[in-house]
Amino acid sequence: VEDMVAVVRKFLRDKFVKADVGITGANAIAADTGSVLLVENEGNIRFTTVAPQIHIAIAGVEKILPTLADAMIEPLVQSAYAGLYPPTYVNLTSGPSSTADIEHNRVRPAHGPKEFHLILVDNGRVKANKDNILREALLCIRCGRCHFHCPIYRAIGNIWGDPPYSGPMGAMWSYIVKGDTKPAMYCVHSGNCKEVCPMRINIPRVLEYIKNLGLHSKGKLDYK
Repeated sequence: VEDMVAVVRKFLRDKFVKADVGITGANAIAADTGSVLLVENEGNIRFTTVAPQIHIAIAGVEKILPTLADAMIEPLVQSAYAGLYPPTYVNLTSGPSSTADIEHNRVRPAHGPKEFHLILVDNGRVKANKDNILREALLCIRCGRCHFHCPIYRAIGNIWGDPPYSGPMGAMWSYIVKGDTKPAMYCVHSGNCKEVCPMRINIPRVLEYIKNLGLHSKGKLDYK
């Protein structure tokens, strides 16, 4: 295994060094500072955010939290409930690199990326926020804890869902972003997901709501 990792490391490092643009997601975004929080264990994300001259972060609007303090908590909760606590890396990006070493005058850029761009994705999220039931699903932090305790997911795995979304949380997101009600139909309402969710989302209630919406359709709704 170590030999395999060494080969992959050598191959990927060359790609990182030569890349003009690094593209990442975001675990959380702080509204007050514009900072992006990224959590990982391998170190690939950190390399992606510092080696190329341009860093582009793409994330759903539900990732925006009021303050930097709020945003720093979310990745820790996510990693803890995913069984990966403590995470090896928690990266904080607040724009192009800068320095104030000379006469305390802040100058941009310094080392690292010279440009930083944040792309916010709606894709049904804003409309879901206006729905009293679906709004709750936007609290999901994608920790995947519900997968571990769902009897259906344990039986059939990630074929339950609409890629890239799977499991109980995926059934909610499949409807929000794609208008697809079919994944919700697999839910047997054991309630395990609700009990272990760190955000206390009533996932069975949300999925029952989506099921009812799907009864009057062919599985696809023009939700957007």
